Amino acid sequence: MYTLDFKTIMQMMHAHQQTGWLTAEVPAGSANLREPYRVEIHIISGVMTSCTLISKSSLQLEGESAVQELSRLGRIRWIFTPQSEVINQPQLTDLGQSVLYPRQTVSLNPGQMRSFSRQHRAVFALADGAKSAAKIAEILSTSQTLVEETLRDLQSMGLIVLESLESKDHKKDSSQARK
Repeated sequence: MYTLDFKTIMQMMHAHQQTGWLTAEVPAGSANLREPYRVEIHIISGVMTSCTLISKSSLQLEGESAVQELSRLGRIRWIFTPQSEVINQPQLTDLGQSVLYPRQTVSLNPGQMRSFSRQHRAVFALADGAKSAAKIAEILSTSQTLVEETLRDLQSMGLIVLESLESKDHKKDSSQARK
């Protein structure tokens, strides 16, 4: 349990590359909030991937508006629940000659990607499930090796998954069979 302001707790999570959930209960009257709110922030390798404030009457603030409200609150009591990162995904080299297509698993806004390198931001933006590492390298005019290293980083943070063409075709076939 930590009693810190929003900016400090986020700096701490980033510095220690934490993965998990930060939660807090904010009483009514804090920073012009008319009712109590529950704060839920998901963090992957020190990067906030979602931020939501939920009121007792089920009103929700998400994303940048939630971050702005939290920035006004001052010190609150945070509970951090660690989460182990999901690693049971194919690696770039696991499938032999199969081509893998990176696909984003989370939606991040530009503010959440401030700490990313330019390379990481560009590769993440192009990870749409339709482009291979080779195609991304071609678009960015960089080496495929550098793109693959960046994809491994993004995968280890839980921000992308790698899918083979065979698994994509299998999913498509099974969804058509259900119709």
